[in-house]
Amino acid sequence: MNRATQAVADLADAGQIEQAITSATAALQDSALTVDDRLALLELRCEGHLTRLELAQALADAQSM
Repeated sequence: MNRATQAVADLADAGQIEQAITSATAALQDSALTVDDRLALLELRCEGHLTRLELAQALADAQSM
């Protein structure tokens, strides 16, 4: 897990869901991400959207996986 992915996970674990989603979105712009890190970020962002009942956004992330 890279640093950005760990930071997003830490934010999510701390209940800072909006910040986790924002950070994941920013981190996903990095074209050098490994497939594993990209999937982890999408999963974390999807879970954040589900927590906030943002179902369309969660579905879009799930489909991107």
